Amino acid sequence: GVQPEPDKIPWKEEVLEVRPKKQYESFYDNLFRAVREGGDLLVSPESARATYDALDRIKQGSGF
Repeated sequence: GVQPEPDKIPWKEEVLEVRPKKQYESFYDNLFRAVREGGDLLVSPESARATYDALDRIKQGSGF
């Protein structure tokens, strides 16, 4: 096989076009609908809190 030089990593670059499977409304459009029209939230407060808790724990453990 091919042996890379000690200080060099062979890179392979590839560009892929990515499109969402469906059109999503923006976070703020959804928040407006939920507050003003009684619609469902795309992101629940509990989910947002759990995400920020996880990010905070990661930050604390990273030493930054």
